[in-house]
Amino acid sequence: EGQLGKQGGSFMSWKQRWCVLSSNTLYYFKSTGPPKPGDNSAGSIPIVLCDVADGAGKIKKPNAFCLITTTRTFFFQAPSSMAKTEWIGSLKKSAAAVIEQIGSEVDFSKFK
Repeated sequence: EGQLGKQGGSFMSWKQRWCVLSSNTLYYFKSTGPPKPGDNSAGSIPIVLCDVADGAGKIKKPNAFCLITTTRTFFFQAPSSMAKTEWIGSLKKSAAAVIEQIGSEVDFSKFK
């Protein structure tokens, strides 16, 4: 978890959001610090069928990365290149774990 810049969907303005990766969902909060118990998230992004990519070439912000869903591309800005690398790695690892879990629950022999 940590603070990231996030580009809005409607007005494309950038706001600071506190982001929390929890199992298969990335939650973001309007606060600029850890949410207090009972705080509602400003939004959430299920990362089950997402791709995570470096934002270089897609957006002119340093340390940007994007989370690509089936319906929208979300742009984030990390405070440093090291933080960006950590966020991308964590998101990819979490998404892969969900896919692996789903795959272990499906009996693929039925599809032959």
